[in-house]
Amino acid sequence: MPDDKFDASSLILADQIEPVSSKDVGVGQFVLARRKSAPSLMPNSTRDQPMGIYLQFYNLKVDDKTHKNDLSLDVKVSQGQQTAPMTSRQVRP
Repeated sequence: MPDDKFDASSLILADQIEPVSSKDVGVGQFVLARRKSAPSLMPNSTRDQPMGIYLQFYNLKVDDKTHKNDLSLDVKVSQGQQTAPMTSRQVRP
């Protein structure tokens, strides 16, 4: 992947996303960067089941003044014609 091209990984619907210790980064199944993201194996989910969305972004540009990157992401979850409200969380680069 070219260093200057913005891109994203495949989206993973997960029922478990948790941080891993620094010694376990990149070790084991479903460990991506500093997180373990186990894909949900359930074909359908209900509102009372936790669901995480895991996605990695590559080559985000850094602002010259703040020395940070900035990304805003809106996600809609739908089933058929119905769209469910979703609690938003800050995207952590």
